[in-house]
Amino acid sequence: VKSVKALRSNEMASKGTAKTNRAAISAKRKRMGMGAADKTDADDGVAYDPQLLLVARDRVFIQVFEKQAGSLHASVSFDEFCACLELLEINNYDQDAAKKAFKEMDLEGDDELEFENFVHAVHGAYPKYNLCWIEIMTKKKYTHFGAMQVYSLDEIVSVLKNKASSFSDMMTALRCAANMAADPLVKKDAESKKIIIKLLPGLVQSLKHDNAFVVRVACLCIADIAKSKKGNLKSGVSRLLNCCWELFDHKAVLASYSASMLSKALLKYVPDDDENKVLKTLIQGTQLKDFDSVQRGCYDGIMVYLKKAGNPKAKSKPNKEFYQLIVKTIEDGLKSDDKATKERCYQCLALLEKANTKKAQLITQKFTVQQQSEFESVQNGGGIDDAGGDDAKEQEEDAKDAEERMPWEPDVSKRGPRELSRDYDERKEQLNESFDAYDDDGEGYMSTDRTQQFLRDLFEVTGQDADIAIKGLDAKMEGRVAKAKMMKWALLHSWNKVRKNPMLEQQGQQYGYKSSRKERLQERVDLFEKLKEIELAEHNYAALFDIDVRTCVLKYFIKQKQYK
Repeated sequence: VKSVKALRSNEMASKGTAKTNRAAISAKRKRMGMGAADKTDADDGVAYDPQLLLVARDRVFIQVFEKQAGSLHASVSFDEFCACLELLEINNYDQDAAKKAFKEMDLEGDDELEFENFVHAVHGAYPKYNLCWIEIMTKKKYTHFGAMQVYSLDEIVSVLKNKASSFSDMMTALRCAANMAADPLVKKDAESKKIIIKLLPGLVQSLKHDNAFVVRVACLCIADIAKSKKGNLKSGVSRLLNCCWELFDHKAVLASYSASMLSKALLKYVPDDDENKVLKTLIQGTQLKDFDSVQRGCYDGIMVYLKKAGNPKAKSKPNKEFYQLIVKTIEDGLKSDDKATKERCYQCLALLEKANTKKAQLITQKFTVQQQSEFESVQNGGGIDDAGGDDAKEQEEDAKDAEERMPWEPDVSKRGPRELSRDYDERKEQLNESFDAYDDDGEGYMSTDRTQQFLRDLFEVTGQDADIAIKGLDAKMEGRVAKAKMMKWALLHSWNKVRKNPMLEQQGQQYGYKSSRKERLQERVDLFEKLKEIELAEHNYAALFDIDVRTCVLKYFIKQKQYK
């Protein structure tokens, strides 16, 4: 009887302990602004320890590490580390980079990584892994982890400014800095500004650190402060942006990528002053022709401001000078002989058009046909070179030369079905010859009737599929198809005939398909097939043409994955 009572007593005590633990976990999650626990959360509540979350910044790191190591207090070998990368859906990492990152973070030299150094090594193996940055840049509310404050403000500054500080001390100091300066409980602006001003020299020093892992955490720390305190960081934003631009050419990709993301966070969350000082600094940066990375970063910054200007929910609107500066910058850039500069200005113009149509019209109403063609190409996700064979410049040159040309006689022997090469360059040449054979007037166009024959003879595309292709290629309903457009379509639809297709590789990079896993690519194909049925019912040929192009790109990369 006594033993039964003892067992029951132990059981009740156990239940009481479990209940107490659950209450503690729930309180912790509530403080961190998190919802109720779900089946993917750790049972023992360790996964929600604010200190660990401050290191990981996303619970997925905790779950993946725990799955491989068995415990958050254990460690992972290199093979287990690589398995973690796979679980994080990082499939296209460089093996040598992974080994180097693992070795750098194996501070004890025992061929194993504990949790914190594992998180660092993940970003060393794949520097552009943006899970943390996605939350900072897209999640509306700032997540404060509320971890235990190890250092005082003076101690943080001392560690950050001391070049001899250890790696571990630097990491702890930076997390304490973010925890303190970004704390939402510090409501008074005067108190918040006082903390930020005192921390700023140390944060700047950490951005200049030789260790790229330190630079990454410093960037995240400053981004947290920018997102949480916004205008309170205004006095230091120019100095921080200059540090970011200096890092754009850093030899370590992790440092340069982190700096580029920090610059975007600063521009997104920290408002400019009434005199547009930051915007003017960005415009000055666009003039640095010998520093392409800085120039690119400054145009990216201007685009961030234009996106903010076009946000209908924005609390404040840009002043008159803002738009005057933007218009002049775009006009000056479009006069440049540098193709990259012109493309960036067209991208800015596309955003200006959404933010303020009237201001954009001040630029577009002066466009030549050539510039309009280039602008439309950039708007559609292409580049200046993609403006293609129907652009004004070529048309004007053709018109001038028309009278001087010899009478055109198409080589009709090249018409009809033919076996095309599986080599990309040879196939391109054959398609070029075939196009000329169907071009009755030799002006770089095929009539829609000839286009129908071309599709049937070379690609066996007929019926509804041919209608979709022709309506997409002749979007302006001129009764003819330009050579550049037809060649692009033909090379895209060679996805299953050519092993290495540069045209499809370029499109895949543009759409973001190149790095996707095979099953994700197939999911998109299935989704587009369902979408195709809807668009067919609506007779939406423009959408059907776009779906067809994207499906070609997807199927090409699915096939590429099979080769691997």
